[in-house]
Amino acid sequence: MSGINISQIHKLLFNDLLDFLYPPICIVTSNKLPKSNSNNFVDDNILKSLTTIDKHSLNQISAKLLCDKVISLFRFEDGSDLQTIIHHLKYKKMSKLGFVLGSLLASELSTLDEIGSYVLLPVPLHKLKEKERGYNQSEFIARGISKVLNIDVNVDLVKRTKYTQSQTKLNQTERELNVMDAFTLTNPQKSSHDVKNVIIIDDVITTGATINEVTKVLRNKTGINKIVAASISIAH
Repeated sequence: MSGINISQIHKLLFNDLLDFLYPPICIVTSNKLPKSNSNNFVDDNILKSLTTIDKHSLNQISAKLLCDKVISLFRFEDGSDLQTIIHHLKYKKMSKLGFVLGSLLASELSTLDEIGSYVLLPVPLHKLKEKERGYNQSEFIARGISKVLNIDVNVDLVKRTKYTQSQTKLNQTERELNVMDAFTLTNPQKSSHDVKNVIIIDDVITTGATINEVTKVLRNKTGINKIVAASISIAH
């Protein structure tokens, strides 16, 4: 049996057994995923059917944001398949689903001029919120983008110092007050000449209050030129 790696054979057999006993199930349809599917979470056909964001909605949110540009993929609507996907990402311990969504967002971000000069900044969670959830979903989205575009993820640039309530049921004014002064530079004295351009990563942008607060903080950091906001979806 020269040239045959027994441990690899055992691993393949074990993986086949796992797939047989616990086949990957689509979190939206609850159906078994085909072997040809690109991921172990959502049927590729579901991802292809998601409602893409239209120019009008993108322009509406862009007008409210302080950053230089906004990039997003889908329209977020209550009761939609996308809501189910985002819910599982944030609350069902499916952190690796962020890699799948991040890889989709990467294709849009690749059109940015000088993409290699950017770093990815996931919107920070407060340390207590991250401990409760177990991870920052925006960081996993950023890691998925990073894997495709080969650009750095920087989680040390900005930190969240204020523990805020969920934004879900708040109106625009309440959202703005909720996140006001919630972020600060991690190390204000440290020069950031190595960080020229920043892409702020979030799962859903609704009013843009969070993005604006992070942008305000970044504007105070020397050396930063362009700031882009990127999200999986925009809520109307």
